[in-house]
Amino acid sequence: MIHLATRSLFSFWPGACKAWDRTDSTSLWIAIGFSWSTCLAIASTCLWEEWIHAWVRFLVCFALVACACVSGARAILFGHVIPEDTKPVRDERFRKAQAAYLQGDYFESARLLASNLALEKSDIESGLLLVSVLRRSSRFDEALDHINLLLKWELSVRWESELALEKEKCLKRKRQSLDAPPPKAA
Repeated sequence: MIHLATRSLFSFWPGACKAWDRTDSTSLWIAIGFSWSTCLAIASTCLWEEWIHAWVRFLVCFALVACACVSGARAILFGHVIPEDTKPVRDERFRKAQAAYLQGDYFESARLLASNLALEKSDIESGLLLVSVLRRSSRFDEALDHINLLLKWELSVRWESELALEKEKCLKRKRQSLDAPPPKAA
């Protein structure tokens, strides 16, 4: 019961539920901005009455209450849509993709990894294995594009050395394939 009451009150804080449940960085910044705005509105109403005009204080307080009401109404009407945990499914697909990769079935491995990335865009392990699959199947431009995409993700910091190594391998193999003379007709 206490959990439900706390959760219901928490939903009137814009961005807080989404930041807490889904670790969404944009929602975190919205929640922080709302809390700072609320603190400034309280301080301007209680402490700095003579510094700020009454209509400015009224507009700021009205905007904050409206944002809180809209956030709470959306949570009450539509509920908190928490996405289902796809980790077990993604882990199983990743294992199958690894097995297909080791057997040389790059098409199947790429298909499984792409479906993993469709479920969770920030799955860095699947993305890194997909880069290896693309490199092994001589699709160097796609691999380099995917490396650049992976480097934009927040979690790529821990994988920078592996991504740099894959990029170097892709560029080296691409240069070698361009330098090789074309096959002669028999």
